[in-house]
Amino acid sequence: INSSQAQEIADKFDEIYDYVRYIFGEESDYIADVKTRYDQEEEYFPLLTDVSDTGEKVNIVVYDIFSDYRSSAEGGVYGYFWSKDYFTQNYAKALGSDAGVIEYSNEGKYFYVDSYFVNTDEDGIYSTLAHEFQHMINFGTKVINPAIKGKTVSQFSTWYTEMLSMLCEDMMQTYLGIQDEKSPLARLPYFCAYYPLSGIVDWLDGDSVLVSYATAYTFGAFLARNFG
Repeated sequence: INSSQAQEIADKFDEIYDYVRYIFGEESDYIADVKTRYDQEEEYFPLLTDVSDTGEKVNIVVYDIFSDYRSSAEGGVYGYFWSKDYFTQNYAKALGSDAGVIEYSNEGKYFYVDSYFVNTDEDGIYSTLAHEFQHMINFGTKVINPAIKGKTVSQFSTWYTEMLSMLCEDMMQTYLGIQDEKSPLARLPYFCAYYPLSGIVDWLDGDSVLVSYATAYTFGAFLARNFG
């Protein structure tokens, strides 16, 4: 992508940043780390400004997700948020062989979008900005914040957090200037055709997951429009 495309992504995100936070909450400014106390390692949560080279900034990384670029594609992953970036490299070292993907933490507020779709489906990518930002906020409010206070971390189901992210896209559609066919509204015909295949709390595998997305969104859209 070129610099003007990158700037447009940044501008679109800035346009919705405060609105999304007002509705869904604020992303965490803390990161999980490990320190030694009384000869034992314990988890603690320093400020991102003390750890991350980008501080409290939200970073949107554009790259070829899954390295699956083709000159034409009928589908793929538009973007994702991964909570691994809310753990320090020091945390990964403390876990040793159990660190898994935390070893690849970028130590900060990060989510990722696919370069192919930046070039071929701008509206889809702009909607993805809202979707993935909600996932970041949800992780902060449901996992990081309770852990800081020593409370039990909430367990939330996939259908629920995906419903929230699609509602975020829905609510930000006007601000992003997205056409209906590129918004979650496009999932409604899919729901009408296939809703018996996936209940509200189900989350199906493979291509059938599209039915689960449609069901979750439709339920959330109904609740938001009828109950606020």
